[in-house]
Amino acid sequence: MNKVFVIGLGAGDSGLITLKAYEILKGCDVVITPKSKLSPRSVALEIVKDIVEKDRIEFFNFPTTNDEGDLKEAYDREANRIKQLISQGKRVAYTTIGDVSIYSTFNYLSERLTHLGVDFEIVEGVPSFISLANRVKKPLVLKGESFAVVELKEGVDKIVRLFELVDTVVVMKIGGRIRQLFELIRSVKLEYAYLGSRLYLEGERIIDLMDAKQDEISDAYLSVAILKRLK
Repeated sequence: MNKVFVIGLGAGDSGLITLKAYEILKGCDVVITPKSKLSPRSVALEIVKDIVEKDRIEFFNFPTTNDEGDLKEAYDREANRIKQLISQGKRVAYTTIGDVSIYSTFNYLSERLTHLGVDFEIVEGVPSFISLANRVKKPLVLKGESFAVVELKEGVDKIVRLFELVDTVVVMKIGGRIRQLFELIRSVKLEYAYLGSRLYLEGERIIDLMDAKQDEISDAYLSVAILKRLK
């Protein structure tokens, strides 16, 4: 089998893994879980640790850098490692939190694998913003409405203008940009705004941003926010 299975693990609760993903994970010889070189922990591993035995786990230590040379080297090396495992007759799965199509590390590997002649099959996962919307019991959109998913960057002007086109904005990859998040909240009249951090994992926080103060949140790593404009 000249392909790798790419598994979206969902927001953080192993119970949200689909039945198809569960069966593939149980049947693979090697399950690759990405983690930052700067962190001793892998969030993907936290989710699958009760499903996959330790001796079947292999880490992909991805660099937390914007240096294109370092990134290219890391992803080239991992693509070649996956090809090597498959060439040895191994059944391989690559895991990613959330859904594979949304800000996933695998999207930097897919073209490299295709170039190496390795096919891949993607299994969907539950995105974090879907989980957060359901946890706070708020619909993302109603009939006639629309929503957008954006990455929070230094400036918030583009996101503010986006509210002229959509009703709900999902803000991801917040990290340490708490000041920018609150600047965004102050710039738009909102019906509600929620932040979910480390959903279903140790240290989980779900915060009503309409009532929160900026200094109450020191960091928003592994966080997502849902902002609904007031009509």
